[in-house]
Formats: sequence, structure tokens, C-alpha cells
Amino acid sequence: TGSYNARTSVWYGYNSSTNLMIAPRFDVKDVQSTFRVVVDAASIISFQLPSGDFKRGDSTTTSVTIKNIGTTTRSFWVGLSFQKPDGTWYDVAPRQTNTLSPGYSQTLSFSWTILNDAPIGYYNARTGVWNGYNSSTNLMIAPRFDARDVASAFRVVQQDSSSITSFTATSG
Repeated sequence: TGSYNARTSVWYGYNSSTNLMIAPRFDVKDVQSTFRVVVDAASIISFQLPSGDFKRGDSTTTSVTIKNIGTTTRSFWVGLSFQKPDGTWYDVAPRQTNTLSPGYSQTLSFSWTILNDAPIGYYNARTGVWNGYNSSTNLMIAPRFDARDVASAFRVVQQDSSSITSFTATSG
């Protein structure tokens, strides 16, 4: 919030080569106004990821803490994605924060399961806080206020396979 002065003038013309107004000046209006600058902004305060080795079908949780660092009370959308070893991305369903006043934060928890067809290898993780989400197109709505990336966040390993060490056949 602040007080600002503005001046507007009506001139005979404008010379684009000199970037100057052409006299005479016919009228001048000075205005003083107080207004509030509105800023929508959010920051990722923490990004807590699972670590270590996981098998297909394992369930885990990721948490993301968002802080409203703007001047307006509003909600934000948080996306969570994992980059597979082959470079393609898997997106977890985005979540919306509660309505946050400036300076307030919220932690969102994303519970998800390693897919049964998940490729073996290391996964990168990315989270972002966005202006909105379009459920029709399944796309986040710009601007993206903040993002965090973590390389090799966790690894999907091969399932333990049971092996038969011996067996006895009987005839009957």
C-alpha cells in the first residue's frame, strides 16, 4: 500500500525521432492516489520425499508445505510428478490448498502407490505450486510460483521372486 502521484498532459503532438512532446501543452491534470499493490505468490517451504528402495505395489507418502508469500488471501494448486528411468513422467493427482492468508502455510500429503508396471531404476521428483488446475485438460494453470526438483529421489527394485529349491514327485 502506498501513496502515488500521477500526471497526465495533453500536448499538440509527439516527435518519435526525439521522443519528445511537441508544444503547446493544452492541459495538465495531477492526481494523488493511494492504492494497494496486489501480489499473488507462493513458495515451497519443504518437500519431503520417500527415499530408499521400493518394489512395485508399495505405497508411500510425499508431503509438500506451501506458504502464501503474496498479499492476497487465496488457495493454490500443488503438482507432484516423478520422472521414470526412461525419461517419461508420472503425475500424481494435483491437490488444492485451503484458502491461505498472506504469511500462512499448509502441508499437503500425497499418498500414492508404485505402479505394478513401474520400470526398475532411479526416479527423479518434482513438485510445483501453481495458480490453478484445469480438470478438463488435466493441466496446471500458469503462473507456476515455485518448483523443486530432486534427482534420484528413490529407486524401484525388482520384486523378490520365490524359487523352488526342491520338490518331490510321487506317483499314485
